[in-house]
Amino acid sequence: MKPYQINIIRDAAIFLEDKDLKMAHNLMNIAHEFRSDGPLIKKKLKKYQQQLQEQQILQEQKVLKNLIDNGTIAIIPIGFRCYTKMNIFKSLGLKQASLPFDAGFFSPYSIVKVLQAKKIELNYFGKEDSTHSVCIKLENYKDILLGRGIKFKKSTYEEINKLTKNKSQKDINSYLDSTFGFYTLDNKNKFVLAHYNWHFFSDDSKSEGIHDPSINIPKINTILNNRLERMFELSGKAKHVIFVYLNSQGYKYMAIDDDIHDLNDLSYLSQTAKDIIGDKCVVTHFSEVNTVSKLLEKIGLSVS
Repeated sequence: MKPYQINIIRDAAIFLEDKDLKMAHNLMNIAHEFRSDGPLIKKKLKKYQQQLQEQQILQEQKVLKNLIDNGTIAIIPIGFRCYTKMNIFKSLGLKQASLPFDAGFFSPYSIVKVLQAKKIELNYFGKEDSTHSVCIKLENYKDILLGRGIKFKKSTYEEINKLTKNKSQKDINSYLDSTFGFYTLDNKNKFVLAHYNWHFFSDDSKSEGIHDPSINIPKINTILNNRLERMFELSGKAKHVIFVYLNSQGYKYMAIDDDIHDLNDLSYLSQTAKDIIGDKCVVTHFSEVNTVSKLLEKIGLSVS
């Protein structure tokens, strides 16, 4: 092909880029075949490919939103920690009302316990409390036999208040989460909450100025049970229910004092979810559903 002919094809692609992106991409691809080292052609071709990919993602996200809105699919983030919900929002473009396992540290074991109980029972009875404890968090905890995990040591409000000297101390996140909430353990179901039970370091926009656990703990209980009820309602109406789990740090276990809970075996959770919600429920790792196409393929649907 002669140089002026390549130029005509290139210029035609540029003329069409705001009118018919797919045609512009096809034409620029032809120009690239005959002038692969052309800087403008390479630049434009890369731009068109990115734009087409973005359009495809937006179209897929629109399809997913419609399937969620009409009750075909319910997507439930189930831990291991807050990253799951954030990654689902980012990768799938999904926004939805809060659900019970959104904020905190939930092992597969703890999710099983909550599903079986169908309710959460947190309360505050003073220092000798049977329903919850506050904890010290040890990230990257290493056990000689079990390897690398995360450990929570039961503590007291008094101990943690003594250990937290100021907001900027290097080990502050061992005692309080990133929003300055206590790590709060449900003693029965064995999950640890973050971003709920506020220390006095927390901003009023989060805590509403309430730092009293005798107020916060019952409030948390109401919030979680409302979210649990919402989850069961969504799951009951949907034709397909997908529980999405993410252990992004690759921890092998979650330890609560001497209790060890595996973070990678989802088999018991999968069976429990099917027993309670039905065969329409799938429990899966985030990596298997981190695009709309993969998610729909997982449950036997397609984007089109």
